[in-house]
Amino acid sequence: NQLESPTFLFVDAEENVFVSDTVNHRVMKWKKNEKFGEIVAGGKGKGDRRDQLALPSGIFVDPCGNLYVVDSDN
Repeated sequence: NQLESPTFLFVDAEENVFVSDTVNHRVMKWKKNEKFGEIVAGGKGKGDRRDQLALPSGIFVDPCGNLYVVDSDN
């Protein structure tokens, strides 16, 4: 429930906040006015499977809501 080495953040048009939680190998999202975030990518440990990330850094969300992640160690 804590971030470890948050690297980048992105705020979309709906004011949702996305954070690349690098050492936890995941991307978190907080909806506007929410106190708890949700995992939107990764979060299954470090790896190269489709449901894993390895040191995510840069992130971007396009106008359609697609999340793009720079997965540094893959």
